[in-house]
Amino acid sequence: MGNDPDCVNSAPEADAGPNQTRSSGSSVSLSALASTDANIDQTLTYSWTQIGSPTVSLTGANTATPSFTAPTLGAGDPSITLIFRVTVSDGITSDTALTSVTITSTPNTPPTAHAGIDQSYASGSSVSLDGSGSSANDAGQSLSFAWVQTAGPAVTLSGADTATPDFTAPTLAIGAPDATLTFRLTVDDGFGGNSDSVTITVTAPLDTTRPTVAILGAPGSIRAGSAFQLTLSFSEPVLGMVSTGVSVQNGQVTAFSGSGDSYAVTIRAAGSGVVRVSVPAGVAADPSGNENLPSEPVAIQDTTVQITQDQMSHFMQSRATQLAGHQPDLIALYRQEGRGELNAQVTRGSGSLRFSTRPSSPVWASLSASWTQDGPSDSRYAHLSLGRHVAMSPTLSFGAMLQIDHVAYDTGSASIAGTGWLAGPYLVGRLPDHPLFFSAHALYGETRNRHSPFGTYSDIVETRRRLFSATVAGDMTLGRVTLTPSLRATYISDRQGRYTDSLGNPIPAQSISSMTASLGFDAALPLPTQRGDVTLRGGLSLIHSRSSSTGAAAATIPATEGTRGAVRAGFDFLTRHGATWSFDANYDGVGSSGFGSYGLTLT
Repeated sequence: MGNDPDCVNSAPEADAGPNQTRSSGSSVSLSALASTDANIDQTLTYSWTQIGSPTVSLTGANTATPSFTAPTLGAGDPSITLIFRVTVSDGITSDTALTSVTITSTPNTPPTAHAGIDQSYASGSSVSLDGSGSSANDAGQSLSFAWVQTAGPAVTLSGADTATPDFTAPTLAIGAPDATLTFRLTVDDGFGGNSDSVTITVTAPLDTTRPTVAILGAPGSIRAGSAFQLTLSFSEPVLGMVSTGVSVQNGQVTAFSGSGDSYAVTIRAAGSGVVRVSVPAGVAADPSGNENLPSEPVAIQDTTVQITQDQMSHFMQSRATQLAGHQPDLIALYRQEGRGELNAQVTRGSGSLRFSTRPSSPVWASLSASWTQDGPSDSRYAHLSLGRHVAMSPTLSFGAMLQIDHVAYDTGSASIAGTGWLAGPYLVGRLPDHPLFFSAHALYGETRNRHSPFGTYSDIVETRRRLFSATVAGDMTLGRVTLTPSLRATYISDRQGRYTDSLGNPIPAQSISSMTASLGFDAALPLPTQRGDVTLRGGLSLIHSRSSSTGAAAATIPATEGTRGAVRAGFDFLTRHGATWSFDANYDGVGSSGFGSYGLTLT
């Protein structure tokens, strides 16, 4: 009929539904389905809006039956009324209607007052009342507290508007009758209150004071197997105090002595966690029979895990440095002067040994070792490299190598010894018709280490490691002088997995990695003599090292970190009988404040 000009449109009649009363937080539905329109061929549309506040979120506001969630009211809160208007349209005219929804809260439950249990205190002592057992009974409500004294000698309450006020009991004469004090607690949840009373009996002075005990002299930290001494200081002389009266977690009492109000206790840490020491209540009593109060517990941090991790991270850092320094010289495979060698060096407190076969052979071996002794500390390192290569061309060879190393470190109180292997391919060669040599190798392997952090027990610790190294070196001549610039980069990583030590402590995983790049420049000058040929040698290097570690090892900064310099000098003497004598001196650590290494070698 909307297109018939002879028909008269009838306005729809809006009906928003009856007023409703719903509970707090409930789901509410509105309905305009009772709205009518005389023109039955017309489709009605609906639009709901809220009038006033608090506002709610209408779902389906453009439908006949929207819904919403009623606001949440606290128990005892006044009811609120929400008003909604619906506009009903037939596309030509519209009509509106209102409806209301009253939201009611749950009735308030009166609070429960609990002034605590009746107690007895000595004359002049400090008394605490306790109303913390009171309850509001309705969620979301908080209580206010009001204490008043209703009977007995007057006292001054401190914190009378809190759940736990306190006061000082009246001072009574010896032998006087007990004094009875009554206190009333009123709690209010904002909608009403309730009360409860408690009686405090104050007794005349007797020796009812329980001795207190303090634990003195505790160290801040302790490690596995170490012993420490504590002093138990009682507030008065006590009887019956024995070693079993001391409670110890992760440790044991090894010595106990004393009497009266002071006792000495020696405790040895088990190394399996924080050592906790306390004196429980009732393990001793004063001459009047008053049992002691419990002590405040003392916690001594256990450094077993920290020391274990620190030792292992330093060990891995040191081994990585040794491993990098004992890598075989693959470029010697293509140098004309490549030859087998056996050399040794010994200085005060340290020494080394190095042996290698002729590197130009397809199968080669290199053995090196070093040791250092400094007071009680003893460090030993041995390294063996075995290789086999095939010539890909006159200037390029490809091969595989196996490296096995062993390191042992002993300080007298701690030791770590580990054996590991690395295996992988290598490439070595030179540029055709040019004395520029290059080498590279990539190795992967594992280590198995026996770690005794305190010299008492040993754990097997396994690590996985990688090594990548590349070297470029060349020769050039300036008159009689041969200059050899070189560039070497070495990357080493070593990861220790998580394990549980012999004491049951979980030792977290950690890893170390280091990148070392060195730019070297060496020079050689031959000097013929009547007894043989002498070649003077010298060189210097600029070395940069950088480490990146995880876990506890991240706190360990290697002494080689940063940039430093190295210098070396020596000579070769080739006798008329074909024997070659070599002497070398070197120092690594120029410009470094935390690292220095020197050596002398006779070959």
